[in-house]
Amino acid sequence: MNYEEGKKKPAVMDLHTIFREHGLPYLPAKSLHRFKSVSSVWNFWISRHFFSHRQSYSFRTLSGFFYQDVNSETPRFLSFDRSAYGVPDPSFRFLPEPISLKQSCNGLVCCWSPNSCTYYVCNPVTQQWRALPKSPRNHGKDPDVVLKFEPENFNFDSDFDLICTFMSSNDEREFDIFSSKTNTWNLSKELVMYDTRIVYGCHQLESMLLPNSGIYAKNVAYWKMRYQSNLLALDLVKERASLVYLPYSGQIGQLHGRLYHASLYDTYLTLSVLSSPSGGWSLAAKLLLDNLVPSIRRGKREVLAVHGSDVIIHVDARLFLYSTATRSITEVREVVGDLFHESTLRFPYINSLVSVGN
Repeated sequence: MNYEEGKKKPAVMDLHTIFREHGLPYLPAKSLHRFKSVSSVWNFWISRHFFSHRQSYSFRTLSGFFYQDVNSETPRFLSFDRSAYGVPDPSFRFLPEPISLKQSCNGLVCCWSPNSCTYYVCNPVTQQWRALPKSPRNHGKDPDVVLKFEPENFNFDSDFDLICTFMSSNDEREFDIFSSKTNTWNLSKELVMYDTRIVYGCHQLESMLLPNSGIYAKNVAYWKMRYQSNLLALDLVKERASLVYLPYSGQIGQLHGRLYHASLYDTYLTLSVLSSPSGGWSLAAKLLLDNLVPSIRRGKREVLAVHGSDVIIHVDARLFLYSTATRSITEVREVVGDLFHESTLRFPYINSLVSVGN
């Protein structure tokens, strides 16, 4: 036997195996449901809990908006690609009672039932859901919450936290934190003594926090303040609250795990990143959109969302997605209807297979 004949040939993976192991986890949930029909092997592979876990931290592309008018009981879903992104029941009728949308974070959605005062955390793709136990504290009729869920290599149980801020009977702002690990609520020791309510005379008129404005980024929960250019921030590691300066125009959101601010001025898209709750904003990118979005100088234009790795821009009834990963911009769809009404709440969503444990 000569040398060439005695050499061991390297193992060669067939194309199906390569795509199954190195391609499928980077696809959205709706596409993966179609791929189950390729073969029994693919169906078994995609249906495994380990694959759902891997897909939840591999696929981070913004897929659409859940939206709901504050005067309506029925949520809706706007897909950025109907063939790739979708959910079987965007009205959330798989939950045991009517709900209001409160938060969306990396594929999980937090809902609130005004009737039973119950929180639900669910995955609208798989329709798995979990009803949270009631807190001994009164969160009010329309709670201000932040959902924390970070898909990570070792977060196999899809652990999440829900942080609610509320005013106590002593006119102090407190923070109630639910942990899915322990299935319990714990009251933070942190109190906010400065006034976060609007009070005229002896009458409390409204909260200083903008409703449904909570955002999570890098172990910090943020809420927008209604009439001030500030964010209320709670560091979840140190359990310390602070105020963070917020530029007036634009949108904030989580990009690559950190808090970013995106704004449109003239034909420039500007991205700034917050170094820390106690630090300031630093310029991260400035992009001229003249040649990328031909209609940028015509009609209304605004930043709608900052989430995952993408920025959504609304220009003259059309939506454009700017990917910070590829530094490219694409038109995702034309939009008409009530998505842009002042009474409509919008929640950016990632089409994920993340599991929700009971």
